[in-house]
Amino acid sequence: MAWEKDQKIPFPRYYPAIINFVGYNPLPEGQSEGEQRRRERLTLGFTTDQMAVHLGCDPSTVERKERS
Repeated sequence: MAWEKDQKIPFPRYYPAIINFVGYNPLPEGQSEGEQRRRERLTLGFTTDQMAVHLGCDPSTVERKERS
């Protein structure tokens, strides 16, 4: 698969199935708080927009928090 060779990045909606299939979370551990938030969002399978709706905030807020 191309994503295994870092040629393509899977859509966020596929991450929960990938994690379930391989038996662990292949996403790198976040070093900063923002990276940890992004990892958690992708682990849940949410895009930035979907996470914003889930949290009841603006997508730019989610993006800003993930950059910090």
